[in-house]
Amino acid sequence: MVCGRGNSVHAAPRTGGGGSPSTPVVLLDCWSGCDIPSSNPYTAPCQCVHYAWERAAQAGWKLPRWGDGHCWDDGALGCGYTVSAEAAPGSVAVWESSQAGAWPGGHVAWVDAVEGNRFHVSHMNWGADCTVTEGWFDVVSAISFIWLAASPTPTSSPAATPTPVPTVPTTTPTPMPTAPTPQPTGPTPTATPATPSSFAYLPVVVSYPQSVLGPWGEASLPRGPLVSGRRPH
Repeated sequence: MVCGRGNSVHAAPRTGGGGSPSTPVVLLDCWSGCDIPSSNPYTAPCQCVHYAWERAAQAGWKLPRWGDGHCWDDGALGCGYTVSAEAAPGSVAVWESSQAGAWPGGHVAWVDAVEGNRFHVSHMNWGADCTVTEGWFDVVSAISFIWLAASPTPTSSPAATPTPVPTVPTTTPTPMPTAPTPQPTGPTPTATPATPSSFAYLPVVVSYPQSVLGPWGEASLPRGPLVSGRRPH
């Protein structure tokens, strides 16, 4: 598996294909399939594919194993991911084989920022063996971008939806009815206000017969009890 820039790529050469046994032939391996592994499927930590997969996983997108760098755009399209000619932050840049400075195995990098027609990446094995570097690149037709945020299926497992707990309604006890206070059926007695006592002192007029009046009209009252109808002298 190869990726990188120029002759800095590390790949195991082999003989075959019509070349002589002394001619190294770089294998350009691509995998088809959309199964998402639980961990990084690229076991060589110095390769660009290992670093790009790790950065995507850190952003919440574990990707299928698509093989060498130049295979990623076709593999992503086959799995329903959005592949665009326009750069976007949080996407994976894919260099085609032997294009725009890449090795025959292509190259992949993590896009950090975009300004106009240029994009900034961090990547592994681009001009420096087993080293993470950063740099600005021009958007060209030989480079495509896998938009992870616009892809239909997130690679991270969705959080389990909690099972709703049934709500038990609170029962309010019904108050016992209160017996009504009996009311009198007869008319309500009206209290008669007390009238203060008043005393009238009326003059008493006593009429005496002329026989008992004195010479000046004064009454000569009896001096003792009447006995046998006679007045005592």
